[in-house]
Amino acid sequence: MVGKVVKKSELRRLLSRELTAATRRGDLTEESAGISARIKHLIERLVLAERSLGLTFPLRNEPNLMPLARELIAEGWRAYLPTCALHLPQALVWTEYKPANTDVKGGIDAVSMADTPEPLPSGFFLDSNGVVAAPTEFWPSEPYAPALWLIPGLGFDRQGYRLGRGGGYYDRALAFYATMGEVTSVGVAFELSLLPEGSSVPRGKYDLPLDYIVTSREIIAPGSF
Repeated sequence: MVGKVVKKSELRRLLSRELTAATRRGDLTEESAGISARIKHLIERLVLAERSLGLTFPLRNEPNLMPLARELIAEGWRAYLPTCALHLPQALVWTEYKPANTDVKGGIDAVSMADTPEPLPSGFFLDSNGVVAAPTEFWPSEPYAPALWLIPGLGFDRQGYRLGRGGGYYDRALAFYATMGEVTSVGVAFELSLLPEGSSVPRGKYDLPLDYIVTSREIIAPGSF
């Protein structure tokens, strides 16, 4: 477990190293399912403008929430994957994900339903940041954001702050889309990524707290910050 670390770069290196080691040992294998189950519990408590979900395709020691996305799509939700676009004021562009194992027609289909490892959805690719992205012809014509965002990160503290990989995409995107309507942000964290009580993620002036943090063991809500 990580203790107090002052510099973001030091904390990123330490957490990344520990997450990689835990992944190789198989310590994180069952946590994604536990995180997904708690997200389902949280969703039952939330009042959202629409049943739309934004999540990232799992890469580099991140929780795999794609099975949850497919389950929710089967229940009538719409799911979206983000593409980094720093040249745009919204920083993230959300493209709809429609897996092949649902009755949803059209859109971008999954190549395979194998969950581990997840296949790249057809038409998506890895961008220069190592993030799954959609080509521009799939982008919506106007800025759009789903109502519920599931946001991964290297580290989280109990005040709702997240340590990402340093691009600043989510902070910019949250600030932009908040001007267009309400967005609920949920950090999804392995237990290893949750800093101990009393420790904090180093913050910059543009860093924004998340509304919730979900691990396989608990839901951390604003009232507990």
